[in-house]
Amino acid sequence: MPVKKGLISVICVCMLATCVLPLNVQAETLQDYIDKVNKYTKELQDKKDKVAANDAEVKKIQGEIADIEKQMENIKKEQKSLQEAIKKNNQKIKEKEKETKSLVEYAQVSAGDNFYLDYVFGADNLTDMMYRAALVEQISTYNEKIVDELNQLIEDNKKKKEELSKKDEELNKLEKELTEKKNKLNAESASIREGMPSVEEQIESAQKMVTLYKNKGCQPNDVIGVDCAVIPKAPSKPSSPIGGGGGSSSGDVPSTGSFIRPMVQGYVTSSFGGRSFDDFHYGIDLSNYDRYNTKIYPIAPGVIYDVGYDIYGAKIVRIAHNYDGKIVGSTYVHLASFAPNIYEGMDVDTDDYIGIMGETGNAFGIHLHLEVSDCPYLYAGSDCYSWNSYIKHLKNTWQDPAKYISFPDEWSVR
Repeated sequence: MPVKKGLISVICVCMLATCVLPLNVQAETLQDYIDKVNKYTKELQDKKDKVAANDAEVKKIQGEIADIEKQMENIKKEQKSLQEAIKKNNQKIKEKEKETKSLVEYAQVSAGDNFYLDYVFGADNLTDMMYRAALVEQISTYNEKIVDELNQLIEDNKKKKEELSKKDEELNKLEKELTEKKNKLNAESASIREGMPSVEEQIESAQKMVTLYKNKGCQPNDVIGVDCAVIPKAPSKPSSPIGGGGGSSSGDVPSTGSFIRPMVQGYVTSSFGGRSFDDFHYGIDLSNYDRYNTKIYPIAPGVIYDVGYDIYGAKIVRIAHNYDGKIVGSTYVHLASFAPNIYEGMDVDTDDYIGIMGETGNAFGIHLHLEVSDCPYLYAGSDCYSWNSYIKHLKNTWQDPAKYISFPDEWSVR
């Protein structure tokens, strides 16, 4: 029996602990976020080091390619020079043919050496015969030399062309290989750079959270949301599903459940999910006939944990809500302006307006883009601290704001 009582006591303690702690993946302290800033800073530096190394390698490869192109250019010059030399020699042969006149011309077409004998022995005297014999010898020797040189030049040129062809193939192959390597390095470098803004954003956001919790009086070992920075609770969970689904057909019926509409009057302009003009819409778009003066309110009591801009310049406010011990985040995008004096760490209720509806950033027309998620982006303890994990969660778990709030076609009350 004592054993059973002890076991029951342990179970009760565990249940109590579960009820007290927010339903995040794990309880986090201020020190955890200080460590997170240091971790992201190191990760960013590692990425910068990799980019620098890749850039240096790309530069080296570009130099190698330039050397190869220079070698190819020199070989082509050598080939051109060789062709010009052969052309000059051919011209010299023609000039010598003219010098020897009909003698050389006849010699080139003669079937044998009888012509030379007739020419030598046709002399009138011995002196003339010796002269003719010497002349024939010189002509023969000269012709043989020219022909040999010509043949040698032609043979050398043939070998040079074969060598050049092989060299071209070799250099083309090497250039292709180096170009592929360069492209690979550029792609890797681009991939690293692509992730750098996300890391920088995480550093900035984590640092903001550290500042926020310090301003809330948290000490390094305090558990956020328990020992300090406790988020005001949203209304108790209703017996019916959150928000009542897609909404009511009547515009004068107020929202039911823990979350209410972010504006007094309005209508839906674009729902959550797939759209014809983009891949996926991760929130719901709402607008109002009084577009330039529509105030935006929190959908439930909570704490503002981010006031700023997205990468397109849209004004954004993010609020964390304590919903039965679970943190649900709401995001308000494209605001024309922020409400005066709002700040990160500020406790807000549903009647504290946070901004004016607008079209800042990547927006077409004045409206509010609202996102609601049980895995809030950039919030302490959230599994969705990175952008990719956040949008993946929105899509895979279908975080449609209409799951949390009733949205009729039009409404006139919150």
